[in-house]
Amino acid sequence: MQNKTHMATLDGLRGVAALSVMLMHFSKTWHTGLILPRAYLAVDFFFALSGFVIAKSYEDRLKGSLSFLKFSKLRLQRLYPLILFATCLAAVEAGLRIFAHGPPQTVHGGLTLFVEFGLGILLLPDFFAINNRMFPLDAPAWSLFYEFGVNFLYAGIVRYLTIWRLVAVLVVAGVCLIHLNVKHGSADFGYSAIQFKAGAARVVFSFFAGVLLYRLRLRGSFAGLPPLSGFWLAGALLLTFLPPAYHFPWYYDPVCIFIVYPLIIAIGSEDHLTVPGVSLALWLGRLSYPVYLLHWPLIAQNADWIFHGRHGLGLVATTAVSALAVVLVSWLVLVFYDEPVRARLKRGLRRRPAEVLVLGVQNAG
Repeated sequence: MQNKTHMATLDGLRGVAALSVMLMHFSKTWHTGLILPRAYLAVDFFFALSGFVIAKSYEDRLKGSLSFLKFSKLRLQRLYPLILFATCLAAVEAGLRIFAHGPPQTVHGGLTLFVEFGLGILLLPDFFAINNRMFPLDAPAWSLFYEFGVNFLYAGIVRYLTIWRLVAVLVVAGVCLIHLNVKHGSADFGYSAIQFKAGAARVVFSFFAGVLLYRLRLRGSFAGLPPLSGFWLAGALLLTFLPPAYHFPWYYDPVCIFIVYPLIIAIGSEDHLTVPGVSLALWLGRLSYPVYLLHWPLIAQNADWIFHGRHGLGLVATTAVSALAVVLVSWLVLVFYDEPVRARLKRGLRRRPAEVLVLGVQNAG
């Protein structure tokens, strides 16, 4: 097991999940059917992974000297810069479509676009969107809204969250999730305004399942698990995305969410990777967040005409070029915008107490 702040295997799995969501969204308009039709389950995997990583990074500190306010600032510092960039990019893309085709041919009008942009940069859902998405400009942002919410909830209650209370939360959320899964026919809900409460059940279960996994790992509960490489785990994760989204047993998604993904995270947390594998996994992990947020305004929002009339090798080539374009742009945005901005914000947070002390001494003198 590697003693690293970032567990390479889990980082790599997050990258695989983000790329899977991208490919699923690319194929929404294909006549040949979806690629990885159940890749919407990647969101549940993200939430569980987030719970594990957040607990590993912050649980002891939140029980100690780290305040709720400071934790909130750290999470905003980590997630918000790219949300702002993606929302601006999506607004520009929507504006260009309005200019090219006119409001009658798009779900965005001038005033509507202004409202959607304002809500988007504040990461607030639009409950009156024409297309019924909570975040019409950048659809994947819905999960970030829930991510912030469950992060803040966790930070507020972690001091009181005993193992048994954690289990009680999981039981209640799990029952709700099963009920909703039966009602909807799958776990693909939470992204639309009418599914607001359903999305809350989805994130609460998976996130706190991740927290429980972290606590079990501290107790050495994963010692008897098979030492599978991250490449095998990535293959297992991809296999769960393959079955058709409809006309399949209702219990498939709950089995993945309740059993398969926790097992993948538990095994992956032990980091059985070779040195080349570690480098690839860390790179995929860095790339996962920008790919997840940027693929929609870059390609998926316009998939209907980008892939229109494409078949066979033409469709394969268009998909490959589109995926490479998203990866390239995501990498450039990560290296030249997101990471530098976050580093600057981090330096600012560290420097502020020292600056206040210096000013206080100067004023006293």
